[in-house]
Amino acid sequence: MKDNKRKHCHGTTVGDDANNIGASTTEVDQDAGEEPQHDNTDEIEHNHELARTVMGKKAKRLYNRMQHGISKKKEKANKLKEKRESIKKQKQSFHAQRREIGATGPQ
Repeated sequence: MKDNKRKHCHGTTVGDDANNIGASTTEVDQDAGEEPQHDNTDEIEHNHELARTVMGKKAKRLYNRMQHGISKKKEKANKLKEKRESIKKQKQSFHAQRREIGATGPQ
């Protein structure tokens, strides 16, 4: 007689038997879908350069346009972060001045 058990991608075993439901689990799927972080930007740049040499003209143009768009988004994000930090510093200095005035009292 054949068992009616199926093994799911995350490692649980499901069957007709109530004792077997969720009986075996693995921790393999916790890291599934995550790519390793690269700290070496030179290696990444080298890989991109190799990929560009293999690409055809059309793909290379599309790739360059995509990279241009990504860099523009990063520039905008950095600009907004700088603005946020400057506003935060202004608020902190404003509140510090208000506390100093409040501590001395009206004259």
